Amino acid sequence: MSNVPPGEYPAEGTPSGAPYDGAQPPQYQSGGQPPQYQAGAAGGGAPQFGAPPAYGAQSQYAGRRNPLALTSLILGIISIPVAIYGIVGLVALILGIVGRRQIAARGERGRGMATAGIILGIIGIIVGILSIFVLGAAMQQMQGQG
Repeated sequence: MSNVPPGEYPAEGTPSGAPYDGAQPPQYQSGGQPPQYQAGAAGGGAPQFGAPPAYGAQSQYAGRRNPLALTSLILGIISIPVAIYGIVGLVALILGIVGRRQIAARGERGRGMATAGIILGIIGIIVGILSIFVLGAAMQQMQGQG
């Protein structure tokens, strides 16, 4: 509700007739257009940015992908179904660790692939060790029957 008596209008620019204590709104020029601001002027204008990079320039994210990271990922994937005593998983683990160190030192890309290669390599080692136990138990079972 407003504290303005019926039939009277509040003061111009205020909804309730209370005195306006904030900054004055911009005064429009004749024709109803807002005032034009000068670029770079204090308190107005568009922000100034540097020039765009030249065509073909390298961005900060560009860089070569670490080959050890990719190799670690591929061997990590292969190590799970081809669990040859965990050897392939061990190679994936070692290459992933070396690849992550190179990525940190050189600023290359491929950290996620190296991490995935490490994780898959560990899984491959575990599967390889379990396959040794399963094969050993199966050999004992076959020798006991024969």
